[in-house]
Order: sequence, then C-alpha cells, then structure tokens
Amino acid sequence: MSGGDKPMTSIIRVDHDKVVKVMGYDELTTPRDFGGSLATGHPLWLDNSRFFMLDRAYRQIQLWNKSGGNLLSTLSTTTSVHHLFQPPSDTMSDGDENIFYAVAEGNQDEKISPSIIRFEVRNRRLVKTGEVELSSHHWQLDPSTMGSHHADFHPDGVHIYIGSAEGHVFVINKDTMKVITMIDAGPGAGHTTFAPMRDLAIVTNHNATYMTVIDTKDHTWKKNVEVASSADPSYKSQAHTSGVSLDMKYFYSAASHDGVFFEIDLETLEVSRTLELDNGDANILMGSFIWNGDGVNM
Repeated sequence: MSGGDKPMTSIIRVDHDKVVKVMGYDELTTPRDFGGSLATGHPLWLDNSRFFMLDRAYRQIQLWNKSGGNLLSTLSTTTSVHHLFQPPSDTMSDGDENIFYAVAEGNQDEKISPSIIRFEVRNRRLVKTGEVELSSHHWQLDPSTMGSHHADFHPDGVHIYIGSAEGHVFVINKDTMKVITMIDAGPGAGHTTFAPMRDLAIVTNHNATYMTVIDTKDHTWKKNVEVASSADPSYKSQAHTSGVSLDMKYFYSAASHDGVFFEIDLETLEVSRTLELDNGDANILMGSFIWNGDGVNM
C-alpha cells in the first residue's frame, strides 16, 4: 500500500489483516509534476521479496527488499512516474520478465514532455535502456500543454498506447522506442481499454464529453462516442476504470461527474444502456469489474 503524503510503503499480510512492515521515508513531500500531489505512484512486486516504490517528489523509481528492509537501487527519471507496466505475458520471451516500462508524467510549468522509460532489473540494479518523449513526434507539440498518467500495451505486445492531456494518443514501438503515430482523441486523454476480438481500443478522455474509439489494426481514429453531459478541466468527466465483457460485446465505464454508469455496444459503437447512481449525485471515479455474474463494483 503506497503512501499518500509520504514516500512510504506499508506491507500487509492479507491473511491476518495486519501491517507487518513499513518502509521508505517518514517525511512529508509535495510532488509538483503533472500527476498531482500524491507522494507515491502505483507499487509493484518484482518477486517474493523485492518491490518497486515510486517516489514522485524525488523523481525516482526505487527497488526495495522487504526481507532486509533496505533500498537496493534507484533510477532517476525526468519527471515523476505514475505506474510501471509490462507487455502481455503471452507475448514475452525468456528474460523479458525483468524488463519494465514506466510513464513519466511530464511537467507543464517546466515544459518537460511526458515520456515512456524502458529499464531492466540486472541483479540488484535498475538500468535504463531507453526513453521516448511524446513531444518528439512533432515540432508543434507544446510540453506546457501535455501530461500523461497511464499507458497500456496493445495485445500484440509491441505497441504502447499512451494518452496525453492536450488530446492525443501516442503509439510507441517498444523495440525501437519511437513514436510511430499520433491519434486525435479528447482533452485529458488517459486510459486505453482494448477489445482484442474486435480490433478496437476505447480511450478515456477525462476532460471531454466523449470517448474515442481506435482501430487497432492500423492505429487510426474510428469514432467518438458521447457519454457525458458536460466536461471541464476542473473535474473528471469519465472514470479511470473501464471493462469489456467476456464475450467482447459490450464496454462499460462511468460518466463520473454525472453519476451515470453506462454500456457501449461494441457492434454499433453507441451507448446502449445507462444506470443513474444515487440519483446522479454519485461521483464514480474507479472500481473493479468482476465477470462472474455477481455484477460490477465501482
């Protein structure tokens, strides 16, 4: 469990509901990069004893050992890192399990572009092996308007989709670490959800009234689907969490500010059903999808 105002991680024994160890630095920090003021990003276990902690204020990826309670290695980054990710496991070769990708969020005030960083774990060390800045794709892109917080791998395990605040989705080849194309989306473009059987990707635009659908065969814009009644930079119009039904027929998410849970038919690419929660007073930002017939927790 990552710290909100301090770069610390609490390790919890879930079978006992008990915190067994707290590691990191017991000091208040205030990150100033694009992703907000939280002290840490998403934690991630490397194996049974080692885990990553993302220190956003000091712009570091840190590798810790829970058994010895010590910091093994740090990797400095251009700006704070929000989360780490890897390709789908069925696309990875031997040795790829030690290769990770990180989203550096960018800094609008300092005009630092968001980027994707590739690094490896070599024994006890973190070694950077590549980085691509999103603004490098076109000279007209202005880092003072950009910012990213999430990226997702295409099902082919080669291409990375990452949205940026100014309203584009960038497609990056992980092998060359270059941007191969840029797709128009909406303001606050963030999470991408793939529907592999339909060769579609649906992009959450946090500051727009519509979601953007992409054809993943050739990485091109396909359609915008209206899902929210209003949008503004001061709030999230769409939730962080989305899901695709197991039969690949429907996409689900929420118009956060409207308090509405919705379904998109992936055949017609239109909103097919909606459910107003708490008379529309709910603000639905994220949750979990459980495809076992018991419903959805948001």
